[in-house]
Amino acid sequence: MHPRLLALALTLWFAVTTLALSPTSMTIAMDIDKDGAAHVVETYKIRFENREEIELFKQEAKENGSSLISWKIDEPWFFPHFGDERSISRSFVFFDEGLNQISLDYFITGQFATLVEDASRETKWKISDRQLKFFSKGGLLVVPENVTIQINLPTGALIAQEQLSSKVKLEGTTALISGISTNYVNLQYSIPKPIAPLNIFRVFGELLGAHLFLVAALLLLGIVVVVYKREKIVQRIENYIIEHSEIESKAEEDELELEG
Repeated sequence: MHPRLLALALTLWFAVTTLALSPTSMTIAMDIDKDGAAHVVETYKIRFENREEIELFKQEAKENGSSLISWKIDEPWFFPHFGDERSISRSFVFFDEGLNQISLDYFITGQFATLVEDASRETKWKISDRQLKFFSKGGLLVVPENVTIQINLPTGALIAQEQLSSKVKLEGTTALISGISTNYVNLQYSIPKPIAPLNIFRVFGELLGAHLFLVAALLLLGIVVVVYKREKIVQRIENYIIEHSEIESKAEEDELELEG
């Protein structure tokens, strides 16, 4: 066969083989931090018909690397299902030949979860249904049976179950969405704020300081009272002495008049 024809045949065969691949299942694990940012790992299980397909896919993975644009061209099913080109950062692609699966790891900048209220004792958050736009079909949110979305909320998060769609499963602070068709999800949660620990030494110091201040105030008041009373007593003594001195002087004068 002519070299050009052989090269063309190999190229066409590679393209057909690549396009024939499709994932058998997909798991999307999402970690939401306390500030509402998201770290997402999408894992796709792939069914290969033979060893040649595996080798071709390995070569494709090597050439595409972590370029999301290249992957979307070669494998239309392989793309981030959350965020967009402007909000996605630090994306990585890893192909695990042993497990026949490929993973897309990326971060979403900004708040994936929206802060609804920042109260004194808690913060309230909501993950808008618009974040599930890639699963929107005809006004419904449709997640197939072979797709699992696992949303891991921050430690200590309290999910508002009364407002959550009944089709969403909960495991602690994790929401699981799979095999559903619903018109809303409405995932809302709150995070309690930590209570400042009681500092015994500080409280004791404040009480002791207040006690000492009270004692000092009472002592000062006592001194003022004593000084005041002392002055009154001294004044009375002086008055007594003066009065009695006048009486004695008058008596002596009377005696002198009698003798004269």
